[in-house]
Amino acid sequence: MSFLQTSNQLPLLEDVFNLLDSLGTEKKKPIVVLDEFQDINRLQPNLDRQLRAIVQHHQHINYVFMGSVESMMRDIFEKKKSPFYHFGQLMPLDKIPFGDFSDFISKGFRNKNTDQNEIAARILDITQCHPYYTQQLAYTVWNSWDDHMSVAYLIQKAVDALVQTHDMDYQRLWQGQNQTDKKILLGIASGLENLLAQEAMKKIGLSASSTLFSGLKRLVAQGYILKENSTYVIDDPFFKNWILKKRNQ
Repeated sequence: MSFLQTSNQLPLLEDVFNLLDSLGTEKKKPIVVLDEFQDINRLQPNLDRQLRAIVQHHQHINYVFMGSVESMMRDIFEKKKSPFYHFGQLMPLDKIPFGDFSDFISKGFRNKNTDQNEIAARILDITQCHPYYTQQLAYTVWNSWDDHMSVAYLIQKAVDALVQTHDMDYQRLWQGQNQTDKKILLGIASGLENLLAQEAMKKIGLSASSTLFSGLKRLVAQGYILKENSTYVIDDPFFKNWILKKRNQ
């Protein structure tokens, strides 16, 4: 579907956003949330420029641009060549605290005949408190619940089901990586820390630190891995499991 034109050649995108602005007042401004904003140009080339040209004139509306890939969101709002350069205030969000997330999950499983805290802890240990993947795993565990199975088995069964569901997507993603990036992803999935150390580089089959650093930088920019303190982790825990499963096969 195109956002650009209707049958009478009027810019549909501009009409929609201008209508929203017209509904607001100085004291009551509507809030428009645009989620996964880092994908804006995947929807349509130059859509970011067209949207910027529209919203820059609005006075009676507030915009919230959200995205799950921090590096891409930073490019949109911090690169000088980007139409949205310094358009608003950048607000990186921390992960939901483990305790709060654990309480929330435990309440959801309170009617199950088992230790709800154990369920929450095992789920969050896999997803590392990532909201999207936590929701996926908790939902799958709930739908496949069996009182005759252990919590550990139920959760592993749910992980296996999610890995299988996304198998084709992960296969395409893997095939799109060069050999260096595949080695890096496999090393991270295997639990290697301090990848720039000579021993770790030897284990993943790379000899030049510059090659490793370039690969890490590339994978971070693409949103496949994250840097947490001095450690790199794979953003999608189910992709991580898929990599390890394929390696073992």
